[in-house]
Amino acid sequence: MEELAIERVVATRAQLGQALRALGIAANYAEHRRTFGKRLSDHQWIAFTLAGLATRLDAAYLLNTRAARLLDRGLGKEARLEVAMAKLEGVEAAWEVIDESLQILGGIGYTKKYPVERILRDVRASRFTSGSTEMMRLIIQEEAFARLRDPAFRGEFVGDELRGSPFQGPDA
Repeated sequence: MEELAIERVVATRAQLGQALRALGIAANYAEHRRTFGKRLSDHQWIAFTLAGLATRLDAAYLLNTRAARLLDRGLGKEARLEVAMAKLEGVEAAWEVIDESLQILGGIGYTKKYPVERILRDVRASRFTSGSTEMMRLIIQEEAFARLRDPAFRGEFVGDELRGSPFQGPDA
Protein backbone atom coordinates (compact mmCIF):
# COMPACT_ATOMS: atom_id res chain seq x y z
CA MET A 1 0.00 0.00 0.00
CA GLU A 2 2.90 2.36 0.69
CA GLU A 3 4.21 1.76 -2.83
CA LEU A 4 0.73 2.52 -4.19
CA ALA A 5 0.73 5.81 -2.27
CA ILE A 6 4.07 6.73 -3.83
CA GLU A 7 2.77 5.73 -7.27
CA ARG A 8 -0.31 7.92 -6.81
CA VAL A 9 1.75 10.98 -5.90
CA VAL A 10 4.41 10.51 -8.57
CA ALA A 11 1.97 9.66 -11.37
CA THR A 12 -0.24 12.59 -10.45
CA ARG A 13 2.77 14.91 -10.55
CA ALA A 14 3.41 13.73 -14.10
CA GLN A 15 -0.21 14.49 -15.04
CA LEU A 16 0.14 17.96 -13.54
CA GLY A 17 3.24 18.48 -15.66
CA GLN A 18 1.28 17.55 -18.76
CA ALA A 19 -1.48 19.96 -17.73
CA LEU A 20 1.07 22.73 -17.28
CA ARG A 21 2.39 22.00 -20.77
CA ALA A 22 -1.13 22.20 -22.25
CA LEU A 23 -1.84 25.42 -20.38
CA GLY A 24 1.38 26.94 -21.68
CA ILE A 25 0.44 26.04 -25.24
CA ALA A 26 -3.04 27.51 -24.82
CA ALA A 27 -1.71 30.71 -23.23
CA ASN A 28 0.86 31.14 -26.01
CA TYR A 29 -1.82 30.54 -28.63
CA ALA A 30 -4.12 33.07 -26.95
CA GLU A 31 -1.34 35.66 -26.99
CA HIS A 32 -0.75 35.27 -30.72
CA ARG A 33 -4.19 34.46 -32.15
CA ARG A 34 -6.24 37.49 -33.14
CA THR A 35 -10.04 37.53 -33.22
CA PHE A 36 -12.40 40.45 -33.69
CA GLY A 37 -9.44 42.81 -34.03
CA LYS A 38 -7.61 41.88 -30.82
CA ARG A 39 -5.58 39.11 -29.28
CA LEU A 40 -7.58 36.16 -28.00
CA SER A 41 -6.00 36.73 -24.58
CA ASP A 42 -7.50 40.24 -24.50
CA HIS A 43 -11.00 38.74 -24.41
CA GLN A 44 -12.10 38.67 -20.79
CA TRP A 45 -13.48 35.12 -20.92
CA ILE A 46 -10.16 33.75 -22.15
CA ALA A 47 -8.13 35.79 -19.65
CA PHE A 48 -10.35 34.74 -16.72
CA THR A 49 -10.33 31.12 -17.86
CA LEU A 50 -6.53 31.07 -18.00
CA ALA A 51 -6.33 32.73 -14.57
CA GLY A 52 -8.67 30.15 -13.05
CA LEU A 53 -6.83 27.25 -14.63
CA ALA A 54 -3.46 28.52 -13.43
CA THR A 55 -4.85 28.89 -9.91
CA ARG A 56 -6.38 25.41 -9.83
CA LEU A 57 -3.19 23.89 -11.20
CA ASP A 58 -1.09 25.61 -8.55
CA ALA A 59 -3.43 24.39 -5.79
CA ALA A 60 -3.13 20.84 -7.10
CA TYR A 61 0.68 21.14 -7.14
CA LEU A 62 0.60 22.27 -3.51
CA LEU A 63 -1.55 19.31 -2.43
CA ASN A 64 0.78 17.00 -4.32
CA THR A 65 3.86 18.52 -2.70
CA ARG A 66 2.35 18.17 0.78
CA ALA A 67 1.56 14.50 0.17
CA ALA A 68 5.06 13.87 -1.23
CA ARG A 69 6.67 15.48 1.82
CA LEU A 70 4.64 13.28 4.16
CA LEU A 71 5.69 10.19 2.21
CA ASP A 72 9.32 11.34 2.30
CA ARG A 73 9.03 11.43 6.09
CA GLY A 74 7.92 7.79 6.09
CA LEU A 75 4.30 8.59 6.97
CA GLY A 76 2.71 6.51 4.22
CA LYS A 77 -0.07 5.01 6.31
CA GLU A 78 -0.73 8.25 8.18
CA ALA A 79 -0.82 10.23 4.92
CA ARG A 80 -3.62 8.20 3.33
CA LEU A 81 -5.96 11.21 3.38
CA GLU A 82 -3.42 13.63 1.93
CA VAL A 83 -2.37 11.19 -0.81
CA ALA A 84 -6.00 10.59 -1.81
CA MET A 85 -6.70 14.34 -1.84
CA ALA A 86 -3.59 14.98 -3.92
CA LYS A 87 -4.53 12.32 -6.45
CA LEU A 88 -8.18 13.31 -6.68
CA GLU A 89 -7.57 17.03 -7.05
CA GLY A 90 -4.46 16.49 -9.15
CA VAL A 91 -5.99 14.33 -11.85
CA GLU A 92 -9.28 16.23 -11.87
CA ALA A 93 -7.43 19.56 -12.11
CA ALA A 94 -5.15 18.19 -14.83
CA TRP A 95 -8.17 16.97 -16.79
CA GLU A 96 -9.95 20.34 -16.49
CA VAL A 97 -6.85 22.35 -17.39
CA ILE A 98 -6.14 20.24 -20.46
CA ASP A 99 -9.79 20.13 -21.56
CA GLU A 100 -10.14 23.91 -21.24
CA SER A 101 -6.78 24.43 -22.96
CA LEU A 102 -8.11 22.44 -25.89
CA GLN A 103 -11.25 24.58 -25.84
CA ILE A 104 -9.15 27.75 -26.03
CA LEU A 105 -7.31 26.37 -29.04
CA GLY A 106 -10.58 25.50 -30.70
CA GLY A 107 -10.69 23.19 -33.68
CA ILE A 108 -6.97 23.51 -34.41
CA GLY A 109 -6.26 22.09 -30.96
CA TYR A 110 -7.85 18.82 -32.01
CA THR A 111 -5.38 18.39 -34.86
CA LYS A 112 -1.86 17.03 -34.69
CA LYS A 113 -0.44 20.57 -35.12
CA TYR A 114 -0.60 20.97 -31.33
CA PRO A 115 0.03 18.11 -28.87
CA VAL A 116 -2.90 19.04 -26.61
CA GLU A 117 -5.26 16.46 -28.10
CA ARG A 118 -2.69 13.75 -27.37
CA ILE A 119 -2.09 15.07 -23.84
CA LEU A 120 -5.84 14.97 -23.23
CA ARG A 121 -6.05 11.33 -24.29
CA ASP A 122 -3.02 10.35 -22.21
CA VAL A 123 -4.19 12.10 -19.06
CA ARG A 124 -7.73 10.72 -19.28
CA ALA A 125 -6.51 7.33 -18.09
CA SER A 126 -5.12 8.86 -14.89
CA ARG A 127 -8.68 9.27 -13.62
CA PHE A 128 -8.98 5.50 -13.17
CA THR A 129 -5.41 4.16 -12.82
CA SER A 130 -3.77 3.75 -9.39
CA GLY A 131 -7.22 4.15 -7.86
CA SER A 132 -10.16 5.84 -9.54
CA THR A 133 -11.41 9.28 -8.61
CA GLU A 134 -14.42 7.58 -7.03
CA MET A 135 -12.12 5.46 -4.88
CA MET A 136 -10.18 8.58 -3.84
CA ARG A 137 -13.45 10.19 -2.73
CA LEU A 138 -14.25 7.07 -0.70
CA ILE A 139 -10.82 7.14 0.99
CA ILE A 140 -11.12 10.88 1.67
CA GLN A 141 -14.49 10.59 3.35
CA GLU A 142 -13.40 7.57 5.41
CA GLU A 143 -10.21 9.28 6.58
CA ALA A 144 -11.88 12.63 7.20
CA PHE A 145 -14.57 11.07 9.41
CA ALA A 146 -11.95 8.97 11.23
CA ARG A 147 -10.03 12.14 12.07
CA LEU A 148 -13.20 13.92 13.19
CA ARG A 149 -14.05 11.01 15.49
CA ASP A 150 -10.58 11.07 17.05
CA PRO A 151 -10.89 12.15 20.71
CA ALA A 152 -7.94 14.50 20.19
CA PHE A 153 -9.90 16.46 17.56
CA ARG A 154 -10.90 19.90 18.86
CA GLY A 155 -14.54 19.98 17.87
CA GLU A 156 -15.61 22.98 19.91
CA PHE A 157 -15.44 25.15 16.79
CA VAL A 158 -17.55 22.83 14.64
CA GLY A 159 -21.27 23.53 14.54
CA ASP A 160 -20.97 26.66 16.69
CA GLU A 161 -20.97 29.18 13.85
CA LEU A 162 -24.22 30.87 14.85
CA ARG A 163 -23.48 31.50 18.54
CA GLY A 164 -24.12 35.12 19.34
CA SER A 165 -25.55 35.91 15.90
CA PRO A 166 -29.07 37.22 15.29
CA PHE A 167 -29.74 34.03 13.32
CA GLN A 168 -29.32 31.76 16.31
CA GLY A 169 -32.93 32.16 17.42
CA PRO A 170 -34.52 32.68 20.82
CA ASP A 171 -34.47 29.01 21.90
CA ALA A 172 -30.73 28.46 21.52
